[in-house]
Amino acid sequence: MPINQYGVGVGAETEKKEADFTDSIMDLLSIGRATLTKAKRQGWPVYPQFLYLDMNAGTGMLDLQDGRRVPGSPIRFLEAARAVGIACAPIFVEIKKKAFVELERNLLLASARAKADEDLLPLHRLINADSADVLRELMANPPARKPYGLIYCDPNGCEVPFEDLARFSQMPIFERVDILVYVAGGAFKRVATVHDRPRLLEYLSTIRKRHWAVRQERGPDQWTFLFGTNWPALPRKFRRRLLIHDASTDTGQTILHRVNTPRREMML
Repeated sequence: MPINQYGVGVGAETEKKEADFTDSIMDLLSIGRATLTKAKRQGWPVYPQFLYLDMNAGTGMLDLQDGRRVPGSPIRFLEAARAVGIACAPIFVEIKKKAFVELERNLLLASARAKADEDLLPLHRLINADSADVLRELMANPPARKPYGLIYCDPNGCEVPFEDLARFSQMPIFERVDILVYVAGGAFKRVATVHDRPRLLEYLSTIRKRHWAVRQERGPDQWTFLFGTNWPALPRKFRRRLLIHDASTDTGQTILHRVNTPRREMML
């Protein structure tokens, strides 16, 4: 995938990814809002806000290859949270200073546009740091009550901090926080073959989530979303048109096999 001047990957699949992210996050936030409303009504001891950590926030706006500009995941999350009306605590992390400055600018502009429309985007935090360090800080200082929420990881290449995500998933306080990862199966297969590294599903198996969903892979590099949760019904809640499948189904297993297995093995 081509890397732009801010160190952010933008390629042929980027627009589809962002559109699928929007629809997915709308589904998740709608479910989260209903769950938090019920928890409050029933007096359940849960954290009152939806916890959200975007580990690779980028610049907030993306310049596509055809010259158009589209919102990135931070703006899409904030607009979805506003539309759903959910109480949330979003944190956007970007390690590259140049991209972070642009992220600040674009979120200020998005907030100003919302205010001009007599609306407000949810309050949020921006952090210029290594997202793995931010995740470790969250683990070292967890909330007093179990939160519902989502960790979103969309790095360049194969730079997913699986070890830290695995540790996070093993903490009981965060068992209701789901994990969404956007990766290129083809890239992981190349690295596994050339450098004798673990395959994608070997990494994924270290994350303690009892149920997974997978999106139909797209493009030559087999870009896909992988969604881990401990709620058995959740993988079936995504809209059918998103082509997101419960990983335990025959279709889900077939997709996972394709994004995990080198072509030479597929042909045997």
